[in-house]
Amino acid sequence: MSKIPSRRPWLSRLALAVAMVCAGGGALASGPTASTRWRPLDPSALEALYSGKTWRWKHGAAYFSPDGRFKAWSREAGKMTVGRGAWDARGGGLMCFTATWQTMPARAGQGPSPPVETCFGHEARGAAVAQMRLPKDPWYFFRHSPPRQSDEVFKLRTGDRTRLAG
Repeated sequence: MSKIPSRRPWLSRLALAVAMVCAGGGALASGPTASTRWRPLDPSALEALYSGKTWRWKHGAAYFSPDGRFKAWSREAGKMTVGRGAWDARGGGLMCFTATWQTMPARAGQGPSPPVETCFGHEARGAAVAQMRLPKDPWYFFRHSPPRQSDEVFKLRTGDRTRLAG
């Protein structure tokens, strides 16, 4: 899939539609409530999707507390990094978290990073949800319609499963 320029929203949506059809998304939900276009998820739908859940990553996990706190860990190349901060759901289908990250164990004189904001865009068509990491990663299915066991949405689990204090 090609990268989608963020300054051309109409092109982004067109590329999303083409990518979803090419990826097997032609059999998306049908019926009177299913939209024929991809539309950004509203903040309440994003909160319902993430709030109080842990998102398991390939090399880590992040917890989205119902009170807006965020905590995560990642281990790559033998290095453990822990992030703490806040998350929120925004208009336009955006879910963002801002965190300071620190390598563990911290080396002498090493403090946390400056806050880093990471955002994901979400769009839905019927029961299908597409996601992209902003600003320019490719769109991919977060949840197919009907859902598949391999869908990213199934990596969201209720409760704090990060094993990090606080």
